Amino acid sequence: MKMVPKVLIQKSLNWLGLELHRLPTEEQKRQIAEQHKQIVEQHRLTLEAEQRKLWLKSTGVKTVIDIGANIGQFAQEIHEALPEALIYSFEPLKDCYEELFAKAKGIPQFRVFNVALGDESGEIDIYSNEFSPSSSFLPMENLHKECFPYTKEVIPQKVKILRLDDIASSLDLPQPILVKIDVQGFEDRVISGGMSVINRASTLIIELSIEKLYKDQLLFDEMYRLITKLGFQYRGNYDQLQNPDDRRILQVDGIFTRSRALDY
Repeated sequence: MKMVPKVLIQKSLNWLGLELHRLPTEEQKRQIAEQHKQIVEQHRLTLEAEQRKLWLKSTGVKTVIDIGANIGQFAQEIHEALPEALIYSFEPLKDCYEELFAKAKGIPQFRVFNVALGDESGEIDIYSNEFSPSSSFLPMENLHKECFPYTKEVIPQKVKILRLDDIASSLDLPQPILVKIDVQGFEDRVISGGMSVINRASTLIIELSIEKLYKDQLLFDEMYRLITKLGFQYRGNYDQLQNPDDRRILQVDGIFTRSRALDY
């Protein structure tokens, strides 16, 4: 069979108001689908960031205590949403603290402390991780290493630790107060050492594990009971961490609020 030249076919289609196109290959289809997915994901993340910013503004908090500040990711979000709020960030790892300190320069209401917070004062070993947000005072469980293999290598190092209540007397803490705790399984110890400040807070954002990622950590249900006994109500999640293999939720940053803080 003789092949009809493409130009003749296109001329015929032009007369009908149509245009001839080559069908995309399977690889091209895959690339197009991936591009669309990236666009949607970028929009979703942007939308989530804007929603978080609006929610932070709605709290009207005047003081933010950022425990487990890392390099200031949360503090930066807070300052953008509430530029007048006082921010106290606590980070024990020296290299992260130095980056945090650089971000705080020139912002008078933003103070940073190179110290850990817990239920005792003194020195404590931290399992420093090359991926610094995974550093913890508790040994890592196998599930964490399986989900995130790049976090396997840790180096123990000694850091200074204080109780939040011991340092709070030197801080100006106008209410409403928001306390954010993200310390990789050490959250209950931080609460125990900071009950006076926690009792004055109206909002908590606290990391809660659904599955055990660190040895001896309390899981979501135990932490939920602990926090609600203090008069807080669970309001949803600020963020969450998923298992990269099956997408099940491993951790959430839970939001807890109460209508009236204890003023003492």
